[in-house]
Amino acid sequence: MKKNYCSLILSIITLALCTGFQPVAASGRRAQGPTQKTGASASAKVASTKMARLLDASGYKFTKAADNIWFINFQGKSLAEFKVTIVVQDEVVVMFTILAEGKDVSLTPILMKKLLSLNHAIDRVKIALGEEGELVVRTELSQRVVDVTELKLNVEQLSGAVDEIHAAVKADLTRPAK
Repeated sequence: MKKNYCSLILSIITLALCTGFQPVAASGRRAQGPTQKTGASASAKVASTKMARLLDASGYKFTKAADNIWFINFQGKSLAEFKVTIVVQDEVVVMFTILAEGKDVSLTPILMKKLLSLNHAIDRVKIALGEEGELVVRTELSQRVVDVTELKLNVEQLSGAVDEIHAAVKADLTRPAK
């Protein structure tokens, strides 16, 4: 009975992910991801300025891609090189890494089970599929309460999770990153 229930749950999750299901927030609006654009408001400029100060104070080497987007390069044990992207959108700071491009992700039941287990086991991060099927590891913070300590904690948690997840799933990707 328990095995059939687990299979049913896995099938529902797989169907939802494969059909592009997007949950709706309690407000009735779709949650915004790191690739969706918002208008540049005064609060967005303040948030971007704050993040720039925090990154300067963090000690990380980073690259600024736009007024509200920064990259931090990392070297991992499993994934040789990757970047953590930080995007500030008004009240939210989104940090993410694209672990694998959509063309390299084949959603087999084995991969889905590994990803669901990792999603449960690793603190503070989410494992998700992007709009084009890419495998994304991400976290969100309230920009109102983020300070240098919280920024560094989350960057380290995300970068460590990326390397751990890659090690666990690289054999299941069609073209594992080096």
